[in-house]
Amino acid sequence: MKEHIRRVKISPKAGDFTEKITKSDKKYHLDINHIGNTRDFDGISLVQAGRMNCGEETVIPRHAHIDWFELTIVKAGEGEIVTDDKKSKVSGGDIYLSFPCDMHEIISDRKKPLQFDFFSFKTELSPFSDELEAIMQNFASTDARIFKSERASILVENIIAELNEEESVLKKEAVSSLLRLILIEIIRSFKGESKKVRHSESSEAFCFQIMNYINTHIYTIKNLSELAFVFDYNYSYISAFFKEHTGETLASYYKRRKIEIAKQLIREGELSESRIAELLGYSTLYAFIKAFKNYTGMSPGAFKKSLK
Repeated sequence: MKEHIRRVKISPKAGDFTEKITKSDKKYHLDINHIGNTRDFDGISLVQAGRMNCGEETVIPRHAHIDWFELTIVKAGEGEIVTDDKKSKVSGGDIYLSFPCDMHEIISDRKKPLQFDFFSFKTELSPFSDELEAIMQNFASTDARIFKSERASILVENIIAELNEEESVLKKEAVSSLLRLILIEIIRSFKGESKKVRHSESSEAFCFQIMNYINTHIYTIKNLSELAFVFDYNYSYISAFFKEHTGETLASYYKRRKIEIAKQLIREGELSESRIAELLGYSTLYAFIKAFKNYTGMSPGAFKKSLK
């Protein structure tokens, strides 16, 4: 049986942009979608893969990546990729790596509409997970996430083609091999660069790395004290340093980011309040509602109604 291929409007999923794009907005859209039920290939999970040929009016609206990485491989055209409100211009040959917890948006140029492949994945498999973690730390700047790799582009094309084939005895093995090759190519591309930011270079760079760690681990942080282990500094020092150079406490920044993510997930409308509270590490639904109301002045339910 073939993979379920979506070329028309699909039901909403958290992090999935396709339900917000009307058929007239795009010329072609192939979407192999496992967002609601990721498919495992020997330790690497496939979330989504496909191709989009934009029309003159196409905008991929702001959406949340929960716990997966995504490649946007620009085949032709021009446009902007917006991550957490920071814009990066892309054109043919560029590949953009999105991180877990990113707020992601794609804006296609009217005169030169984008054509791009997309590929989303997640893994806890060593050594890939460790290398990807290092990439998140060292290439936090959105512009630094753009790279070029004809090999990666071809590998993603191959995996899309393989997923679109009939089921066969060796299909899973083929996809598993391609997934590993893609991850290896991503890691090699970034390790070959010399853009690494070390927190000792400047106070601004260190604060940015702290914020980026919180942003990209918003669903997994258990306690801010773990920053001491991550950055190899005493937590009280990190906390005082951050407050001195940003004017905001670490606790305040962390709470604010959680509410901002919660608001976006509510806008997308797929997850219940209980599930959002669970994802963001609140001890109870009541604790989430109280924190949300303290920050926004309204309950999550009232905020959802206000969107209508």
